[in-house]
Amino acid sequence: MKQEQRYICRFLLAAAMLLVTACTNDSDEKEGQLVTVLPYSASFFETNPMTRALPTGYVRYSELYPTTTPDHTTISLKLKRDNEDEENSIVRYVNNKWTATIDLEDATYYIYGFMPNGFASGMTLAKNGGSYANGAIMTINNLNVLTPADVCAVVGVKGGTEPANIEDVGIQLGQFNFLGHATEDNYLYLLLKHLYAGLHFKLHIDSEYAKLRSIKVKRLTLTTVNEIYDRINLVVTLSANNDNTDPCTSITYTDITANAQQKASTDLYNNSAGFTLPVSTSESVLGCFAPGKCNQFELESVYDIYDKKGNLIRQDCRAKNSIDLPALLGSDYTELAAGEIYTIDLKIQPTYLYTLSDKDLDNPSFVIE
Repeated sequence: MKQEQRYICRFLLAAAMLLVTACTNDSDEKEGQLVTVLPYSASFFETNPMTRALPTGYVRYSELYPTTTPDHTTISLKLKRDNEDEENSIVRYVNNKWTATIDLEDATYYIYGFMPNGFASGMTLAKNGGSYANGAIMTINNLNVLTPADVCAVVGVKGGTEPANIEDVGIQLGQFNFLGHATEDNYLYLLLKHLYAGLHFKLHIDSEYAKLRSIKVKRLTLTTVNEIYDRINLVVTLSANNDNTDPCTSITYTDITANAQQKASTDLYNNSAGFTLPVSTSESVLGCFAPGKCNQFELESVYDIYDKKGNLIRQDCRAKNSIDLPALLGSDYTELAAGEIYTIDLKIQPTYLYTLSDKDLDNPSFVIE
């Protein structure tokens, strides 16, 4: 296996724009309006020039890279008022947009939440400093340590009654108040902060081998080398401010020790149809993990091999690669922190290139570049 090249960068904190439209619900006897939430876009990004009127390090969510799949972008929101009235909303990505329904009144709400909802059993809130206006202590319960999803917390909120470019909104970190309107359109903007570290796999095929064979990857499974507690409770303390600074004053990752330690495992990709590996570009796959909980992994790839006429040569081939972060990162890094990502170039390369027999060519190896 070739020497791995190290590439570490920070996840850029994500900015998402939510379009909220109000409509009446004749069958609902509660006061207020039924509101449909339509997020502007969903994607992932690794590096990009900054745009004006956004906090430093933030970009539009539609520009984020590498991407997590739409199934892993569900946002759980809680709209709180200090009199304990509460609206809960699950924002889902369906038909190329996020949607949810929220009952709003003409009132000031404080919005807190996290992404993704599907990898935890729920979220609870407590007032920070005696009022939700001051912030909140958010506990995300029973969360996977190892996940294909980008785990984030809402760290800024901005509302409006008409659409605008996200650069012109003036959204700030540390602001969680949202003025709801029962009879007007509502536009809700969110800032998201990454709470996990990431592994970015960039898969491609050797150009010479691609002249002879095609590879379809059907499954990528990431597993910890060591046995760990594979579930945690994640507690994020958020303190509201007017300084446009990060409101996260503390983040704790507490092991759930009710079950025995085991090797944590998650599918980063699993589709029987598979994807054909490119040559000049690369296919990106994202995996994330709780900082400090694991740093050695094994990636297993399951793939099929085809000749250039589309005939299936070998099915369900398997390759394994070891990722030892302490060895890769060196003495200046002890572990990846929340919001940091390590990029691994994963190249499929054959054992032989000069003989055209199937047995010589149908045993490629996955090589970390």
